[in-house]
Amino acid sequence: ALLDSSYTLNMADGQAGIKRLLEAEEQASVIVSKARKDKLQRLKEAKQEAEKEIALYRQAREAEFQSYNSQHSGGADSKKTELHASTDAALRKIQEQAKANSEAVLTLLHKAVTSFDA
Repeated sequence: ALLDSSYTLNMADGQAGIKRLLEAEEQASVIVSKARKDKLQRLKEAKQEAEKEIALYRQAREAEFQSYNSQHSGGADSKKTELHASTDAALRKIQEQAKANSEAVLTLLHKAVTSFDA
């Protein structure tokens, strides 16, 4: 009878231990599930943050490119305008000199044609 009562007591302790193990396993499962959800959330947030940083970087690089492009293409346009202006100024100067000296040239040509030195 003593054996039967200790066996029954051990079985009751064993069942209580199994029940505690099952509860601990369930708690562990809940903790692991929450940790997975938290990890997925952190990964999602990190991805969104990375996408924002990439977009900002892309905008900055695009702005740099536009600035560079406008400086260098604008420089070509200003050089072209400057070249046209200097060419026009040189042509006006030549035309003014020709106009100022046309009388003298005509006089020299007339003398050269009409005079005869032997």
